[in-house]
Amino acid sequence: MNRIRRQVDSYNLKQNNLPLSISLSLAVSESPDYSLEEVFRMADNNMYTEKLEQGKKARSEIVSSLMSSLFKRSIMDEGARAQVQELSIRLGMALMLEDSRMAKLELLAQVYDLGKVGLPDHLLRQSTLKNPRELTEAEREAIYRHPETVYRIAEASPDLAGVAEMILRHHENYDGSGYPLGLKGEEIPLENRILSIAIAYSAMTSPRSDSEIISHEEALAELHSCAGSKFDPKLVNVFTGMISDQI
Repeated sequence: MNRIRRQVDSYNLKQNNLPLSISLSLAVSESPDYSLEEVFRMADNNMYTEKLEQGKKARSEIVSSLMSSLFKRSIMDEGARAQVQELSIRLGMALMLEDSRMAKLELLAQVYDLGKVGLPDHLLRQSTLKNPRELTEAEREAIYRHPETVYRIAEASPDLAGVAEMILRHHENYDGSGYPLGLKGEEIPLENRILSIAIAYSAMTSPRSDSEIISHEEALAELHSCAGSKFDPKLVNVFTGMISDQI
C-alpha cells in the first residue's frame, strides 16, 4: 500500500495535469476469533475514512493545480493578482469589516476568476484589447457561464465553499446589468462590490498585454464615471480617499 502511494506521489510530481488521487486501506486479523467477513468489513470502513481525508486533500490539490494553470495561460500575472488582493484588503480595512469577512474577502480576491481555466486563450485575451472584436453567440455564452463553472468547483471544495456564492456573483454590476444573476445594489455581497473596484483599478494602472496604462488620477476619474452603474458609489468614494492619501 505504501509502495502504491509513493508511485502516485511520484506520478503527480512529474505531470502538470490534474493530480491523481487514490484511497487505500487495509485490515489484518490478529486473532482467529475474527472471520474473513469481519476483517474485510474493517478494511472497508478504514478505506472510507481514508477516502474522506484523501478527498479533502485531492480537492485542495485540484484547486491549486487549476490556479497554476490559470497563471500560465492568463495575461493577468501573479503580481497583478497580488495587487487586486492588496487593494481589496485595504478597502475592507477602510470599511472596518470584521475579521471573518476580511478572511472571506482575501480568499475571494485570490480565486474569483478560477472559472477562466475553461475558456480558450483567445477569449482570455479579449478583455484586454482596446478594440475587441464582436463575440459570437457561443463565445458570449462561454464567458457568461464561467462564473458558474468556478462556483461548482468552489462548492465542492472545503477550502472554497465559504466563498462559493460570492465567486458566482463576481461579474454582477451595481445597476443590475451584470451576470449571471442580474443582481443590483446591495443585493450584491459587499465583498463583491469591493472586489470589482479593486479589479478595475488594478487593470487600469498595471501593465497588461494590449492595454494602455493610465494614471492613478485618470483611473479614479473612470471609477467615478462608472459609480452607480458598475460600482457602488459609496465604496468608490471611500476607495478614492484611500488612494488619494498615497498619491
